[in-house]
Amino acid sequence: MWNELTRRELKEYGSRSPVATTNFTRRGNGSGIDRPSTTLEAPRILLQNHLFRCALDSQARAQATNIDRLMLRAIRSLAHALEAKDSYTWGHSKRVSVYSVAIGCELGLCEEEQATLALGGELHDVGKIGIPGTLLNKPGPLTADEYRDVMQHTVIGERILEPLLRSNSAVLAIVRWHHEHVGGGSLPDGLSGEAIPLEARIVSVADAFDAMTSERPYRPPMSAASALRELEHNAGSQFDQDCVAACLAAMRDRVQAIAS
Repeated sequence: MWNELTRRELKEYGSRSPVATTNFTRRGNGSGIDRPSTTLEAPRILLQNHLFRCALDSQARAQATNIDRLMLRAIRSLAHALEAKDSYTWGHSKRVSVYSVAIGCELGLCEEEQATLALGGELHDVGKIGIPGTLLNKPGPLTADEYRDVMQHTVIGERILEPLLRSNSAVLAIVRWHHEHVGGGSLPDGLSGEAIPLEARIVSVADAFDAMTSERPYRPPMSAASALRELEHNAGSQFDQDCVAACLAAMRDRVQAIAS
């Protein structure tokens, strides 16, 4: 690419300046030997300028990437700090991340897709930073209005992460749509079926499994076996059937180990 740019610049330079062609001058020592004039420095200067601009662009991109990484790390820390305030949800996002990757592996997703699940699972609830703690920690079922308010965490989370993850739309999809039901009619956008990205359907199952097997202020935790039966019961209406089947396969050893 730089060769093409350099040739174009040289051509433009030649059309503007009469010294772009090679001229010869006599040596000052009277030897009579011709040498090229200093006008041959022009191509070298053009090339150096172009390479300098390329180096600056590369450095700027690297700095922008580093800034995005630092911001993402800060957001992860905020998400973990949010969980640390509530003993009932401590470690939830990390477990959802692990479960999501296990389900994705059962479904045959590649390593890159599994990495997306890992990040999306870890950040899926980051929008709860913008939800009042009185709602998040309410010791009882939420009213319909309270439920709608809490579900805004999906939209808030996407808004927080969008400037940092513009190139990773799958993670943003997980954050926004992990509460959508395959049967439709859920929040925030009422998507259904395959209109919900696969990654979001996977995290939905993983999120529900961990929520059911974790203690809450208003109920004790379910056993893993009971949670899996609940997922099966709601497969096709709330949860993707293939994702539920993959979750069952991924958790089979875990359930058997607990039962024994």
